[in-house]
Amino acid sequence: MSKAAKPLLQRTIAFKTLFTSVPQRTRSWDLLNLNETLTILEDGFPSKPSVDVVARILHASRKLGNQQTTLRLYAYMLRMGMAIHPPLGNQLVSLLVEMGCTSNAQELFEKLAYRSASSWNSLISGYLKCGSLHSALALYQTMHMDSARPSVVNFVGLLKACAKLQDLDTGTRLHTHVAQLGLVDKDIFLGSILVDMYAKCGSMGQAQEVFDELPVQGVVAWTALIGGYVKDGCAKRALECYEQMLLSDLSPDVITFTCSLKACSSLSAIDKGQEIHAEMARRGFVGKDVLVGSSLVDMYTSCGFLVQAQEVFHKLPVKDVVSWTAMIAGYTRGGFSEKALECYGQMQFEGIPANSVTFACTLKACIYAGTLLKALEIHEEAIKRGLANTDQLVGNALVDMYANFGFLSKAREVLVSLRHRDVVSWNSLISGYVMHGHGKEALASHDQMQQEGISSDDVTFVCCLKACASLRAIQEGEKFHAEIARRGYYGSEHVAHVLVDMYAKGGSFVRAEEVIEELPYQDVVMWNSLISGQIKHGCLEEALYSLEQMQVQGISPDAISYVCGLKACGNLGLLEKGEHMHAEVSKQGSLDRDITIGNTLVDMYAKCGLLSKAQAVFDKLCSWDVIAWTSLIAGYAQIGGNEDVICGFDRMREEGLEPNLVTFVSVLNACSHAGLVNMGETYFDAMITEYGINPALEHFTCMVDLLGRAGQVEKAVSMIQHIPYHPDLVVWHTMLGACQQWGILELGRQAFKHAMPLDDMDAAAYIFMSNICADARSEGICS
Repeated sequence: MSKAAKPLLQRTIAFKTLFTSVPQRTRSWDLLNLNETLTILEDGFPSKPSVDVVARILHASRKLGNQQTTLRLYAYMLRMGMAIHPPLGNQLVSLLVEMGCTSNAQELFEKLAYRSASSWNSLISGYLKCGSLHSALALYQTMHMDSARPSVVNFVGLLKACAKLQDLDTGTRLHTHVAQLGLVDKDIFLGSILVDMYAKCGSMGQAQEVFDELPVQGVVAWTALIGGYVKDGCAKRALECYEQMLLSDLSPDVITFTCSLKACSSLSAIDKGQEIHAEMARRGFVGKDVLVGSSLVDMYTSCGFLVQAQEVFHKLPVKDVVSWTAMIAGYTRGGFSEKALECYGQMQFEGIPANSVTFACTLKACIYAGTLLKALEIHEEAIKRGLANTDQLVGNALVDMYANFGFLSKAREVLVSLRHRDVVSWNSLISGYVMHGHGKEALASHDQMQQEGISSDDVTFVCCLKACASLRAIQEGEKFHAEIARRGYYGSEHVAHVLVDMYAKGGSFVRAEEVIEELPYQDVVMWNSLISGQIKHGCLEEALYSLEQMQVQGISPDAISYVCGLKACGNLGLLEKGEHMHAEVSKQGSLDRDITIGNTLVDMYAKCGLLSKAQAVFDKLCSWDVIAWTSLIAGYAQIGGNEDVICGFDRMREEGLEPNLVTFVSVLNACSHAGLVNMGETYFDAMITEYGINPALEHFTCMVDLLGRAGQVEKAVSMIQHIPYHPDLVVWHTMLGACQQWGILELGRQAFKHAMPLDDMDAAAYIFMSNICADARSEGICS
């Protein structure tokens, strides 16, 4: 035998030994002899191995589970043309999927002329395992057309994929398929997954229908139904299902309890939450499971029971990011933002990395606490963690944070940097613009959002309507109104309220009334928007009529309604009507103790000249604030009670209250009418130096009047020259009055010349000038 033939003979003997020395069923393969076999094959064994031999090697590869060896076998079978052999190819697809080589399995699957149910199922299973849910569902569609049938396990996996992707159409087709095969009645778990799929896709009607038809309603099905109702915002129905489940003698599991606690959180149902807590403790779930502990913390914090939440939190055997985040969110919701930030700091100290929800909750706490520096630190941390522009929740929270702090260019910069922008991202920016008085930018941002193909939601409409209201952009608001009606957002109370408010603030009262009449419901909030708009536009009689109409519709006034009505009565001098409203307020009891109503009553009686009643209401107030004092002082000033004005002002300061702009107008007027020049000048200086108030034009007018009445006309002229605003007609009338009083012709002429450009038809100016000239002629000064 030649030397060249010896290695070939040795390989032949070795290969035959591997396959014949031990019966195949009892053979114990190991990686070494499998790789040795593959090496012999790759070296070109003289004859092509039989299908049986390759099938044995495939079987051995499956048992040994080595990916590298499987890929070697795959490459060899492709080269030898055996990979597409019907039975071998289908087995190889399954093996590649098992070894995690899904892309190779797909490549081979597409080459197969005949595809077995096993290879279909294997590839679908591979897609599901690696998270390629869209590919799995697409393959199912093709498989269904090929009349192949998924396994029950894959039906479950595909339904879970539909639930995760919220693909209701494909989920419904899968339901039809499993129903045709009669699997729902045979497999309890499959039926439960169908309930879960419909629930997670938001189709609770179908979820309930499937649940009702299940032959056996187990814990999984009940839990899916409860969780679906919670997600759908029907927390009350979720708790009803929980109760029905308990009556069925079924034992809730951890997920059932956590879903039920979420329902309690949504409803702030503390009694029910505590009842569930006790049931969990009785069944031994409390203190062992982190998810249970975190859910309890969330329930107690959502209900505002922070002490109980702390107790549960401190007893947790392990505090993970979920439980820490629940505490941070609870403190933030409860108004304890500083405590929330302390909690976040402690969590960092203990080495627990924050997740996206933690960052979002802590940024909200920074907004409430007004701590920009801490918010910037969190932004830096989010950047380091790669979450700032990749995680939707964190990105949106950052836009919201910068917008709330007024850093609107930075908020826009963060928004632009986001990998994915949704309606929440844009709403955060738009609401920031509205909050800080940039209505035009808010509407421009809305246009950009639409250009990106993102639809407005109720929050967007509310923000844009507020922007239109601030700009008095009624025509733009009407476009949003049309879109709201088309999209069916009339059902949102908040949208309806802001829509009425937008028309009312713009003075379009007829349109505001039409909206109220068109709505399927009416409430006090929308009527208050109309009434307060009428008050602001000076339509006082219309406001009182609207208040009456509201009551005709069976809607009871609240504190805001009465405040508006009393303001209208005060400004119109309708004492009798004001007294009637006071009587109505007194009947309601609780409103009588409302400080805003009390202040408005003082103001109403004072403006109607009934100072004794104003004083009586004032004396009964549970506390006196600057508004109450100012209303009373203004009332005394109106009837010439100058001493009472000065006395009230001094008492107010003794109470430690700081006077406001309106208070000083009344006090300076009182000084003017009483001829108290020095006192008036002292108060004017105190307003600037002691209280830091920049005088308005009204204050300067009071000082001009004070000086003019006292005969210090030159000083009054100097005061006018130092006014940082353009003097109005009232200033020049005041000056003309002083010139008439003291017979100063030349200054009178100058004042008249300044008044004419403001209104050349102003009768008062002509009368003043005529009287000044007449006095001058009688004195022989003017001919």
